[in-house]
Amino acid sequence: AAAPMLSGSCRTLPTTVMQQPNSTVTTVVKQVNSTAFAAAPAVVLPQGAARQRMERLSNQLEGCEEAESLRRADLAQRMGMPEELVDEVDGHVSPSSPGVVPWPGEEPIFEEGFTPRAMLGLTNNIRTACTHFDENLGGPAVVSPGLLLSLLAKAEDMLVRKGSKALIEMQPPPGERVVIVGDLHGQLKDALWIFYRYGLPSEAGGNCFLFNGDIADRGRFAVEIYVLVIGWMLTFPGAVFINRGNHEDVLVNTSRCGGVYEEGIQK
Repeated sequence: AAAPMLSGSCRTLPTTVMQQPNSTVTTVVKQVNSTAFAAAPAVVLPQGAARQRMERLSNQLEGCEEAESLRRADLAQRMGMPEELVDEVDGHVSPSSPGVVPWPGEEPIFEEGFTPRAMLGLTNNIRTACTHFDENLGGPAVVSPGLLLSLLAKAEDMLVRKGSKALIEMQPPPGERVVIVGDLHGQLKDALWIFYRYGLPSEAGGNCFLFNGDIADRGRFAVEIYVLVIGWMLTFPGAVFINRGNHEDVLVNTSRCGGVYEEGIQK
């Protein structure tokens, strides 16, 4: 059954704080920002020895400007979009940015940022748009590329300022509880039900969420879940936390065990 409509008065929406600025969580979500480019060509991924050589080279170049430049050009080519638009991920994205157009219902995000009111509206928009999609087949994009780029730019900036740690120490929550969510694996209905059942994240109310990794792959709605999780993180950075699972990894995402890479390219 579809999750009921969420409202700010009866339930308070969740928030997500991703603690690893350079983690593959961020990398995976960046590749998901292909969501609105339907005509992107099929990608043939290297296998065997060629893949191993590519992995070694990637490790050698990690953290270098050359690696970042190559990543941008490759991502732009795979997504069928101008490289300049990919560059917007590291800057401010607004409706006036070249090639960025908000979709219906997204205007509050662009006008006021990731406020509780704007995120509540976006959450309900995603819920409504995906209600009739087949859970096993998925559906077309319901979030614009402009919103994704803005979301990722702000999230990356927040995570870089926080610093990267392999082990996150959480302070006791100021309120009543921490809701621990494990292995959503692209199941949007599960995520929406959890938000409805336990309420939305709230710093003032002490309703904290810990997403314990494996948000991506297998299911067909990882893109939308990442939008919700990161969006609420930006809204309430002290009430939502994310641990990295083994599926927050680009090699897993592009393998037979993955799925979010292809989901992002198709959308």
